[in-house]
Amino acid sequence: MRLLSLSVRALLLAALPFPLLAQQLAQNTTEKKALTQADWDRWRSINNPTLSNDGKWAAYTLQPQVGDGEFVVRATSGTTEYRVPVGYIGRPNNVPGALRPPQPPPTGGRGAGGRFGAAGPASPFSADSRYAFVIAQSNKAEIEALQRTWRAARASGGNPPATDTVGTQSLIILNLPDGKTTNIPSVRSFRLAKDNGKWIVYTPDTSHKAAAGDSANRAGGAGGANRGGGRPGGAAARGPRRQYGSSIVLRNLETGAEQKLDDVLTYTFDDSAKVFAYTVVSHDSTKDGAYIRDLSKGTTQALLTAAGITARSRSTAHSSSSSSPPTATSSGGLTRERRYTTAP
Repeated sequence: MRLLSLSVRALLLAALPFPLLAQQLAQNTTEKKALTQADWDRWRSINNPTLSNDGKWAAYTLQPQVGDGEFVVRATSGTTEYRVPVGYIGRPNNVPGALRPPQPPPTGGRGAGGRFGAAGPASPFSADSRYAFVIAQSNKAEIEALQRTWRAARASGGNPPATDTVGTQSLIILNLPDGKTTNIPSVRSFRLAKDNGKWIVYTPDTSHKAAAGDSANRAGGAGGANRGGGRPGGAAARGPRRQYGSSIVLRNLETGAEQKLDDVLTYTFDDSAKVFAYTVVSHDSTKDGAYIRDLSKGTTQALLTAAGITARSRSTAHSSSSSSPPTATSSGGLTRERRYTTAP
């Protein structure tokens, strides 16, 4: 029976006109196309899948091997879906692994670094499941245009553009009830409170331009810290270099109101975001201190200021220098009387 079927098929092919026969043979030999680099560059993978606290939303990032990615938020029931372009996140890396520089530790807050912030469980959602957040960057076309501009400027001996080939980052805030987005340009990282969805704090990206009032980026800041480095053994003799704070922005997600805080070195929310604590380390040492802000009242209280630090230091030094010399006791021993005084 099988032999008969093959014979019938051979007779039918032989009966076809020659052009049709050639076309049929060509289709049989070219049914499967060989994969190329361009094909697998387009393959996309799902990264960082996360559920919101109320279980009503799922978020993930679609990342190609090479190309622009998308941040996707889908309702777990129904057909609602939001897609946010996040730029050129799939970049080719032709540097051998052993030659790649070490990756810096993540910086930021609720979310474990990368696109969703840092320090803690990775999550792009606010605690109340009303908002989703993601860091987006320039797309592939913009990055490649910057690279071409840089190469042309260097080839001609001219000055390259002010923006480097890394491009820019922005914070995208997605309002889940209506799908509206808020784009905040030039943001490096962000942090969320653990159990409160009303507040977010983000760090502006000042790598391309200095932020006014921010001593870490002001002329004489980072550059000034390197002055005098020509002295032999200078850095080792002075010990660890002093770290200075940078600007952060505290934003009320319900009202959109923002407050910029300069020279902040460390900061944190309490879990319920009733208070926000931070330390200031500035090139102007009179501004140094530790502060706590009541977020419901909008008031800030100084826990420790530069004046208080100076007074304590002077008090300690004065106390040490005011010790009296040893005096003889009735038993012939020695005793030391120490008189403590307060700073004037």
